[in-house]
Amino acid sequence: MHRNVFKTRIHADSNQSSRASRLFRTTPVVCLPSTSACAFRHLGTRKHGGAASIPDSEPQEASAATSKSRGGRKPAPIISTLIPECLSPSDFIPLDGRTAVFLRASTLRSPTISKKDPTSLSYTNSSRRRVPFPAGTKGFLYWHYTPGNPALTGHIRFRITGSPNPAQFAQGEDLRLPDGHLWHIPLLRIASTQYKSLQTLLLADNIVTEYMLREAENIHDTSGSRPTTKSPVIWRFNQTFPTLIETRVLSVWVLGYSQCLRFKLLYPFRTLNPRTAPVLACKGCACLLRFERSDLPEHRGTRTVVLRIVKISELIKTGELGLHVQSPQPKEGGLLMTRATHGISFFGERPWIPWSINVDDPKVQAKRTQEALKLLFDNEEHAKTVHKQNTSTPSY
Repeated sequence: MHRNVFKTRIHADSNQSSRASRLFRTTPVVCLPSTSACAFRHLGTRKHGGAASIPDSEPQEASAATSKSRGGRKPAPIISTLIPECLSPSDFIPLDGRTAVFLRASTLRSPTISKKDPTSLSYTNSSRRRVPFPAGTKGFLYWHYTPGNPALTGHIRFRITGSPNPAQFAQGEDLRLPDGHLWHIPLLRIASTQYKSLQTLLLADNIVTEYMLREAENIHDTSGSRPTTKSPVIWRFNQTFPTLIETRVLSVWVLGYSQCLRFKLLYPFRTLNPRTAPVLACKGCACLLRFERSDLPEHRGTRTVVLRIVKISELIKTGELGLHVQSPQPKEGGLLMTRATHGISFFGERPWIPWSINVDDPKVQAKRTQEALKLLFDNEEHAKTVHKQNTSTPSY
């Protein structure tokens, strides 16, 4: 099995190198005490983080948002904030039954935003076709970030409330994909040009900075590829992510506090020669995977990573694999298996063992894969340090 990893290039000149390091260590600014963003609603203005106040109501835009356009199409919804505490009924968006929804940021939040440059939202794709949003998908877009995680792990979610009353936000549920994962738009994607309206809101709400958006936009591998909305992006152990059993390339992005790395596992569920091997006898078999610290006896005392198959859909057989030796059938709850690279061979074949990477072993050939997975250990130690600092209070 070949494993390659591509290190991202984060463009920053010599004067910005220290700032780039701080970027991954500093959390986004989201300060929401009672005296901040929404405490001024009773005065008819909204303030946040020192930004200029804006009228709380938008009569001209509201009338445009509730009327039909001349062509009969629904106009793009207008949203004014991504902060849950600052939502208003005008930020309520109905998505159910639609394959694509265009929205734009309020021009009152940023007069420079173009009304002709809306942001498109979609649910997911199946067989290269867009799947419409599920029935009852009505609610609010909002920003989510877990304190202590790398800054660029922030993302936008959709909270289903069914009612335009923002007071129902806490009782709502987040929109999920068919596989059970949360529907979200990561900051790494928001930084691209197609999400200008969302960028405007994040900047107006003082959630992110221009510098953070530039750094997020500059994250790519050596081929120029960037994370997509479907790209698995992980930053800690036991984070599940979806893939297909028949996948040829398992590509995962790992975010750290000072860098972002991408690695690829080729043919993770089979080790047959791709030039001569027939198609795996399974099609459309979705599964959930997660990287774990290994607790196997042979890895005791080492920092070794294994890959577990958390959940797997029903296998759909599509044919025979011929005379080639098959890889073990993936088992729900089991570990990903691979051929041993050394040891006793049986009838010319090496035994099957759990796939693993020791991040400290100098003999590991996949150096870059090793470097990427090492970030999971670094993040774990960083989180422990932050937690210890937050819980230790001086006694007087």
